[in-house]
Amino acid sequence: MGFRWGCLSAYGTTVLAEGVETQGQLECLTTCGCDRFQGYYFSRPLSALALSEYIEK
Repeated sequence: MGFRWGCLSAYGTTVLAEGVETQGQLECLTTCGCDRFQGYYFSRPLSALALSEYIEK
């Protein structure tokens, strides 16, 4: 995976991993060169208002 992501990064592409649920997954994806993450590890799905409040914290 790291090689593919490295190739994408060389072209200026941002790599987003969806469904990150554990610290271990985050560490593995970071090691492989992933740039962005989303998933329950960070937050459950939020409404627009709740997201705005979450960002302000």
